[in-house]
Amino acid sequence: MQIFVPTSTSASGVWDLKTARNSILDFSWPREPIPITYLIVAGGGGGGSDMGGGGGGGGVLTNSTTTQGVNSSVQLLAPGSYPIVVGNGGAGAPAGTGMPRGSNGGNSSALGMTAFGGGGGASTHNNPNSPAGSGGCGGGGSGGRASNASYGGAHGLGTPGQGFDGAPSGTTWYPGGGGGAGRAGGVFGSSGVLYYTRPSVGGMGRETAILRDGSRFNNNLFFGGGGGGAAYSSSFGGEGGLGGGGAGAVGSDTYGGGRALNNDGQRGGTGVWSDQTNQPGGNAGVNSGGGGGGGSHYNANNNGGNGAAGAVIIRYDGIQKFTGGIIYQWSEALYPNTSAVFGESRYVLRTAHIFYESGELVG
Repeated sequence: MQIFVPTSTSASGVWDLKTARNSILDFSWPREPIPITYLIVAGGGGGGSDMGGGGGGGGVLTNSTTTQGVNSSVQLLAPGSYPIVVGNGGAGAPAGTGMPRGSNGGNSSALGMTAFGGGGGASTHNNPNSPAGSGGCGGGGSGGRASNASYGGAHGLGTPGQGFDGAPSGTTWYPGGGGGAGRAGGVFGSSGVLYYTRPSVGGMGRETAILRDGSRFNNNLFFGGGGGGAAYSSSFGGEGGLGGGGAGAVGSDTYGGGRALNNDGQRGGTGVWSDQTNQPGGNAGVNSGGGGGGGSHYNANNNGGNGAAGAVIIRYDGIQKFTGGIIYQWSEALYPNTSAVFGESRYVLRTAHIFYESGELVG
């Protein structure tokens, strides 16, 4: 038996069944563009040191909403080869005093779109020479600036459409939390007013249902959580933002941001409350795009936490049509028990390509 393929396709002519089958398996069978769901997460910024601000989360671009199986806009992807770039996380600021800010995270790009790396958190409590970086999300300001503008470093700004600003440092020396892809860093009241109080938490990351499958990923995930700002002498550091943000030091009761792709953000270093706590900020969760937590006062072991690398996820319905990344598939029930035949459920196969590092999507 042979199959006739119209001349309007990229592989016109007469194909036998064996050739057609093999072409489907190796992705060379002619295909039309397909609708996809995408998520592009840049690397998070590193936390600052010496009353350091939290690092900003990596910028996030996605057409996935928080509702399972729903997209905010239609994106069609034609057969072809597409380079994928996954940005690395920024390094936390070195331990000591008078150090540079945490490093910005790296950009991630795919399908002609670029998400910008998060800004590094500001360093140093007693001079303004190490301000936070701007980026997808801005880094938090370092301690002291709100008390005296000639002291700690200023906060960083986020990129509209990708992330939010880091928090300025609060009064009495408390540093700011890094901005998240879903909300600015800092503590907000019920009316949305930002309070410059301690501890300054990292901003919440961007929420998405792109991998929600009812089992392994039972809930929506968050990406690009900001790192928490450090404590000073009599409180815990700020918690990391949802989406893998690292917590600020000192952190015996302070948690990193959860609901991340692989790992939650880490706690800040645990120590005794004092003027010189000498503890590091917590690292962000792996491939979350989260920012690192701020390191504490004063001059030893008080480095900022490292930001996390980002990730790129491309998802579509049906059998695998591309190669590249880690392939993850699941069947999802749609409209259970509402079809024409009682008790019958309609299922759809979801296929996702998850890139934890740079690569290529080919199909």
